[in-house]
Amino acid sequence: MKERLGALDRARIRALVRKSFVRRRVPTALKVSAIIAYFEGMSFRRVARFHERFCAESARQWWLRIASDFGNARGPHGIVIADETAIHIGKRHRTVVAYRKKGRTYSVTYRYETRRMPMSNLLWVSIDAKTMRVIHLHLSTHTTSTDCRAFLHETKRRTRETMLLLHDRGAWYPRQARELRIRHKITRGGHRSRIECWNRQLKHRLDRFWRAFPPNATTESTRKWLEAYAVIWNATRP
Repeated sequence: MKERLGALDRARIRALVRKSFVRRRVPTALKVSAIIAYFEGMSFRRVARFHERFCAESARQWWLRIASDFGNARGPHGIVIADETAIHIGKRHRTVVAYRKKGRTYSVTYRYETRRMPMSNLLWVSIDAKTMRVIHLHLSTHTTSTDCRAFLHETKRRTRETMLLLHDRGAWYPRQARELRIRHKITRGGHRSRIECWNRQLKHRLDRFWRAFPPNATTESTRKWLEAYAVIWNATRP
């Protein structure tokens, strides 16, 4: 297994694991190695098979446990970038009958095609424009002003009052930002391209399980997985 994280990144993750776990039955170094391996793309089963000292369920519990540290992602963030991206829970495609040939019963033929299903959830993300650290994540099912307000309110609570919010041309941002007294600016490119980079990195990680969470996943478990990913991402940022 080739690890791409440096010694300083591993030290930050090691400190995070020591703070998050009270029990010491499993060595901290083993937990850190398992979490990093999963963050870089391995599945829970492959991580357990590689180390041969714990099961896949233990690796999954360790991953979800570190999500509790996401509430500490606060600080003086000067410029904040906000965006939303689609997150799928369940199947992303469905097979439908596209064409049926007319004829007798014994000679009727069907042609099927795969069509993409609409998104099941929407992920609202805010990051620091300078360090690219994730400030807040909000998972919803629709793009509504209520969800936007809750997302911006929590983002403002985790930053300082003088922050500048950069967003796209979404109609829900300007009004909610004015009501919450947040300085905002509509922009394209520049600093805002950094959040597109973060979305691309997240989708690249989700490609390991076909960019969709399993059908039995709940909104709460999906949110915890995303927060755990954000915690490890923030630990590798300067």
